[in-house]
Amino acid sequence: MKAVPIERCRTCFCGQCSISEVSKVYALNSALDHAYSLFGVGLVFFDSKHNLTHLNELARVKLKLPEEFILLGGDLIAECFNHQSQIELRRSIEQLINNKCANEIYINTAIREEKSTVMLQRLEKSAFGIETPGVVMFIFEAKHDNDASSADVARIFGLTKAEASLALAITNGMTATEYSTMHGISINTAYSQIKEILAKTGTRRQAELVKLVLEHSPGFERRKNMTR
Repeated sequence: MKAVPIERCRTCFCGQCSISEVSKVYALNSALDHAYSLFGVGLVFFDSKHNLTHLNELARVKLKLPEEFILLGGDLIAECFNHQSQIELRRSIEQLINNKCANEIYINTAIREEKSTVMLQRLEKSAFGIETPGVVMFIFEAKHDNDASSADVARIFGLTKAEASLALAITNGMTATEYSTMHGISINTAYSQIKEILAKTGTRRQAELVKLVLEHSPGFERRKNMTR
């Protein structure tokens, strides 16, 4: 009697079968986690009901959470952020899920009393088990020398504190729209400040401003040395 070949599983949840659809998802998840970890970015995913569905290892360490936190059904926002940040984060996530605001929201906050910046972004679908609109939270490394760098730029180019902060943000690749959203100012105010910055620095375009700041700010030498 001829043996009937056993068909390998295609839809199981073992995550090990080479042709399992689930294994492909696991592989993608792992690749995304690894890529963002290399850039020092924590990843946190929420579904349309605000439930935590995934966080990469960097985010878990940054947030000081136990490995089984998701399985325990913990409230990440309540656990890791202060009261004011909790209100802002929950409101922003709700707005993003319901598509009632811009696709991205930047928030300066504190994670367990440590200054940090997070970006919230709406997702139509996610590789991390979200089949309905959800939200991803990117957790960026804190820039501890921002205040010092801003003061240096203000002194060198004769800028106000707000203008120096914006000049540094532009130098780091942030757009006027992103900056205005992060700092709670109107886009017209941001453009007005950029106009003043260009006038005070004797530059005509933002590209010239970036080059000037990088060439004359104290932090430029540190960045060049780090790339050697």
